[in-house]
Amino acid sequence: MRTVFFILLAMNASVANASSVESLSVKNGIVTFVQTLPSVKQVQARASCSQGEKPLHWSFPLNSIKGKGMFSALMFASTHQLPISIVGAQSCNEYSDIESVAELTVLND
Repeated sequence: MRTVFFILLAMNASVANASSVESLSVKNGIVTFVQTLPSVKQVQARASCSQGEKPLHWSFPLNSIKGKGMFSALMFASTHQLPISIVGAQSCNEYSDIESVAELTVLND
């Protein structure tokens, strides 16, 4: 099994292909990160609110157990240079132009 561990935050969301974390920041309890370009063509439909200048940007709140777990997963992936797979929530809850994350999976390299 390629999945190291995963965190599910929502169902009925769209899937992004595996890529890695390009940058990561935390401000006012909101985590934002940028994924690198996927190694294969991205087949998911992004939320209409995130199709502008920030198509590879993602966000989620840090004020929950799930958010803290997802932040740990991102730090693990970044530290160990492991690819991630992202499922978008089809909404922009934290920022009006950045899609919220529904699911994050850290993959074996």
